[in-house]
Amino acid sequence: TAVNLWYHDTGKTFALNLAKIGQQALQRMQEDFGFTPSRPVQIILYNGAEEVFNSGLYFTEWVGGYASLAYGLVVIGVEEGDYDWGEEVITHELGHLVSNELTHNCLAVEMPTWLSEGFSMYAEGGTDSVSKGRVMKALETGTLPALRTLAAGFAAGDVAASISYAQSALVFDFLLQEYGTEKLMQLFAAIQTGTLAEDALRQVYDLDVDGVDSAWRASLGFAAQEAQPTATATP
Repeated sequence: TAVNLWYHDTGKTFALNLAKIGQQALQRMQEDFGFTPSRPVQIILYNGAEEVFNSGLYFTEWVGGYASLAYGLVVIGVEEGDYDWGEEVITHELGHLVSNELTHNCLAVEMPTWLSEGFSMYAEGGTDSVSKGRVMKALETGTLPALRTLAAGFAAGDVAASISYAQSALVFDFLLQEYGTEKLMQLFAAIQTGTLAEDALRQVYDLDVDGVDSAWRASLGFAAQEAQPTATATP
């Protein structure tokens, strides 16, 4: 897949190197999942997070990039010379392009946030030790949110969000290691047909989202998350 990178007020060599990083990331996803975007990818390079934040509406303050499947592009903010962050954000956002195309359907059925972000975290190399430590601490204290609560976005605060990203990455890695790539691709294919994510999980893994959460926690030696009370409608 071709990668076109658009930039302003930064070095050409730096921009070309970031484009190469993007091509290498797509190659790795091709090797891991047998799929890359069906059309050339456009990368819009801004010179920092502030420019990314100002490029759209309703972003959280910590946004560092975003992907748009409709336009086949990713938008990133990277200061010249910051290759570590550049590689992280490019691979993460390209992961969104790949997973979104794998599940895109005309019925507006979307992946839960934890699955989408888990895939992209895997694409960028997994979570860091500090964030993983925060997840483990939250598990030990019983304060880690249920996976179900991460279906439609993450908290606005950067610390809480980083824990959610790490939790999603660890759950995704568990699914991949425990059940394999073929099952994951079956899950994406089910969502692509318009099957709701919860039903797709049952269909492929014989587990609902709470079952996935419990199995993941058990793999780390922790008890299942207690069930939350269900609201009852009042006539």
